[in-house]
Formats: sequence, C-alpha cells, structure tokens
Amino acid sequence: MRKLTCKTTLTAIAAMLALLLAGTANLWAQPQPAKNKPYLVIDYMKILPGKAADAARVEREIWGPIHQERVKTGKIDFWRVYDCQFPSGSENEYDYVTITQYPSFAELEAPYGAFTAETLARIHPSMKLGELTTRTEAVRKLVREDVVSLEYATSGWPGTKVGVLYAVYVKTEPGRAADLAKIERDFFLPMFQELVKQGQTAAWAFTLLRFPYSASSPYDSLSFNGYESLAQMESGEMPEAFKAKWKETNTILNAARVRVRVQLWGFQVGTQPK
Repeated sequence: MRKLTCKTTLTAIAAMLALLLAGTANLWAQPQPAKNKPYLVIDYMKILPGKAADAARVEREIWGPIHQERVKTGKIDFWRVYDCQFPSGSENEYDYVTITQYPSFAELEAPYGAFTAETLARIHPSMKLGELTTRTEAVRKLVREDVVSLEYATSGWPGTKVGVLYAVYVKTEPGRAADLAKIERDFFLPMFQELVKQGQTAAWAFTLLRFPYSASSPYDSLSFNGYESLAQMESGEMPEAFKAKWKETNTILNAARVRVRVQLWGFQVGTQPK
C-alpha cells in the first residue's frame, strides 16, 4: 500500500504556500458558512509518474511535522492522509486525499498565519522555503479541493484507531434536505455512537459541501464511516435498538438522497492529538 501525504491548501505561508495552491474558492459566491462548527478541507492529490516513494517521504518527513506544529498551536484539529484503495488504478482522477480539520470557518482566513520562516527553520533547520516548494511540486499535484462543514460526528471524531475510511458522496433530492438532516442527526448519529461504544466501528461523521458549490454540483454532502480494519468493517451489525426503525427510516432515506460515489480510503500518516 502506498505511503502518501500532502500539504493543506488555502495557504498563506508567505508567497511560498501561495505557489502550492491550485486555486481558492470564490467565498463570496457560495452559501453562508455554518457557525460554531469545524470545517474540513479535503485535498485530492495525484502522484507524478514514478514518484510514489518520494511523495511518501516528502509528506511524512516534511509536511507531517509542519502540520503537527499547527495542531500544537491550535490552528487545526488534525491532518490525515488516506490513499484510495477502492477504486484504484492509473486512470483514477486522484491517488490519495488529505483531510485537515479547522476548529471554525474563521481559521480558514489565515490558515498559516502563525507559521513563519522562523517556525520552518526550527522544524527543518536546513530547509528553505524554496526547497519546500520544489520538493513538493516535484512529487504530486493538487487535482481539486472540497471544503465541508462538520454537521454531526461521533464523540472523539475521528479518533486514533481509524485505519479505513468509507467515504460516501451524496446528492440530496430537491426539497428533501430537512429529511436527510433529521435522519443523520436522529438515527445515524446515535446509532454509530452506540456502535463506537460497542467497539464495532471507530468513528462516523456527516458533512455538508460548502465550497465549491452550485445547484449542479454532483454531490452536496459526504459521510464518513471509520473502521479500525476491513475485518471490523465486515463484521459490524446494526444494534438491536435501531432495527425496528430501520425499514421506515430507509424508505425516507432513499427518497431523500442518492449515493453518487462510494470510496474506500486507507490511513497512511497523520498528526497526533494536541
């Protein structure tokens, strides 16, 4: 399995990090940000030909400590890298993704505001900003980026035990957003919280796409089921207390949304809790 990681975009480590961006969202043209909720930036990365090992080394040894410093200062909650296990292949749009969680929308305004040249020198004494840019761009490219708000999640999300992330991309049927939100909040959240308590799953979260967003977007929300392993994913079973409600809930759910994409991501590297 590939060992991959990446930098988080929307950056402002002087001009250097601006070079690493493929573009930022047109914030004023999008829906208003949710208040008092964490935001996740999901970057979709493509490895340059023959650079998988180099990408792993650059991201793990260079970007990992940088993001760990950001966790230490409270700028981000976590940064994690997942490779795309299913589907996979050379024709995939991207090879791996990174997820960076910010405590609030406001933190996206200057995501590297407290990260100075002196900070970089302390973390990587022999490295210059130019080298950081060159080594990063030589191994991978940013394909695109999603910014999502964290609406509901099990306690401790995402935790330290998630080895596999089951990502579901959803398109809400017209006029059914309230139905979907109610099911996610009142059924799935307590159900997955119980599964976490029982040790049958590791984490769960439901997010809404904020940027880029339009009526024609192929999906408008993403949910994540986290498991320690594929074995745990296969063996999980709905708690008895929720089975009686499932048939009715599933009928409403199928009328409220369409699954447009399902992927399985494997954890590669990430920051440690503060």
